[in-house]
Amino acid sequence: MKTIETPTLREKNIITPDVFDRSVTNDLVARYAMITPNSKKRWGKMNAGKMLKHVANNAAMEFGDIHLSRRFIGRIIGRMVVNQIVKDDKPNPINQPTHPKMKVSGHVNFDKEKERVLHFVARLSTIDSSHFENKVHPFFGKMKAKEWSIWIYKHLDHHLRQFGV
Repeated sequence: MKTIETPTLREKNIITPDVFDRSVTNDLVARYAMITPNSKKRWGKMNAGKMLKHVANNAAMEFGDIHLSRRFIGRIIGRMVVNQIVKDDKPNPINQPTHPKMKVSGHVNFDKEKERVLHFVARLSTIDSSHFENKVHPFFGKMKAKEWSIWIYKHLDHHLRQFGV
């Protein structure tokens, strides 16, 4: 019996929302606006303020304001990992490894970090997605704009779900 291959969600282009679409960024901004200093985590080590700083620092890296060198392990398996992430609309798993320079410790100014996150997320819909075409991620390597969009959305959504938003 011959099996019929079902196209992947990526091939159908019907997966994760496009972070360069204003309605998507407006939704993400509204969700991040709901985070408070008292928001309780469902998993992980970060409190709400540290999570916001982590997300803001990642956004700064994504926009090119912070530069991180490629990780050796990423050069070996980065493409394989990103292919797994962008192939469907499954949320990122909990407790994923974090680039050492993206780990947050010490005291965090909650209001400042929340403002940074809201600014960076809103900024996504103001730029052309081509800004991200073939841009290099420090772990995943060179990525297409669509892959960046999926990765960014899943990362943002991951931390919102981490705090029940």
